[in-house]
Amino acid sequence: MPSRTSYEERERRRREFYKKHKDIKRPSGSTNDSSFDFTNTVSLRKLVGPLALICYAFAILFSFAWLITRGQSIASSFRMDAVDGSLEKITLPQNNKIYKFNLAQTFEAYSAPVYSELEIELLDEQFGHVYTFYKDLWQEFHPNDAGGSSLYSDTEMSFEISIEKKGTYYLRAVSHNGNTGMLRGDIYQKNFGGHLYFGFYALFFIGLSVITYLGKEYWGSPSLLLTSIPKFAVLKTNKLFVYCLIAVTVLFIGSIVVSFTHYGYASGGDEKVIPTYFYATNNVIYIG
Repeated sequence: MPSRTSYEERERRRREFYKKHKDIKRPSGSTNDSSFDFTNTVSLRKLVGPLALICYAFAILFSFAWLITRGQSIASSFRMDAVDGSLEKITLPQNNKIYKFNLAQTFEAYSAPVYSELEIELLDEQFGHVYTFYKDLWQEFHPNDAGGSSLYSDTEMSFEISIEKKGTYYLRAVSHNGNTGMLRGDIYQKNFGGHLYFGFYALFFIGLSVITYLGKEYWGSPSLLLTSIPKFAVLKTNKLFVYCLIAVTVLFIGSIVVSFTHYGYASGGDEKVIPTYFYATNNVIYIG
């Protein structure tokens, strides 16, 4: 009966084999090996798969939160027959809301050039100053592709502000170059908190998700990455995955907190607050 080769003898032969063939890496018996061969598709998939899971999950979470917090409802509408500094009474119906003002000034049809250096001041019920906004509106003729000229304009103004107390407010509109054309406006209130950071991070994680798709030749398709992710018992031993998951979770929770505190939006009070650089002002100057 043939004798069995001892364990020590088998190990000796394996060492001699890999010593002669240095280009061949000896497989590890450990399933928790944290090293990666970046030239090997399986190793790359082992590294990228858990991180891709984080990107996909939080791209969905941030996008969903962004869509929810973008919701708004009409609060009031108004019309000023002339932009001459007179006061227009408005009502803001709820406390601690972000209100969006969409305004449009009427310019004489086909008259150009026409300009309106428009300043909008928001006052409280006691006629105390709350906030001031400014934008240059215009209407001009410019050459077109047909060899003639066309009328171009920017006669609309939109801004957002966080208001703590509901009630009666007043708007004062002044055109610093004397354009008194009629001004119409709609006021909307955000149904939930602000959406600035949700939108930014949604795009960020969507971008990372796109990168994982573009690199599918190196580590596999998104579906293959997800199917290659180990069970949670093994996944939780992956320190890189755990640290990234904690960091992104803190980021998401922080975005929820600042959303409901209206951080990043303009607000009045004892100290006037201007929007953060995340906020696209669309050429509106927040004076405060």
